[in-house]
Amino acid sequence: MRQSELPPYERRQNDTYLMTIDRLARQLDSLQVLVPRLEVLQERLDSHVAQGERFQQEVRGLITEAFLDGDLDLHKEEHRTMRARTKLCRTFFEKLTDRAMSGTAWALLAVLVALIAYWWNGHMPKELLESSSFLPPADSRSIK
Repeated sequence: MRQSELPPYERRQNDTYLMTIDRLARQLDSLQVLVPRLEVLQERLDSHVAQGERFQQEVRGLITEAFLDGDLDLHKEEHRTMRARTKLCRTFFEKLTDRAMSGTAWALLAVLVALIAYWWNGHMPKELLESSSFLPPADSRSIK
């Protein structure tokens, strides 16, 4: 049987050139299906890139307006100075309160110890105890 008498499919299987052309034609068909999808994706990508560029321009404009002369380094240095000043003030007031409270705490402790010692030994005058605002009046303390 001659090559021309065979059905087309069998002819392609026997001829390597025809098989290669057939494969290429099938791949070309699949690529032609993908081309419209790629065009849509390209349009979306272009619009996304344009939107990103507009956003970046807007941010650059805001930065230029927000910072002194648009200088980011000067703004950063200003913040560092403010932080250092805040830290210095904090340590100053912590030391100040520590020193003030240590003296006050010792004084209050000494007064408390003295009051307890007076009360323990019975040296507290009755007039002081009766006139004290935290004790009830003398007539209400008596048992009836």
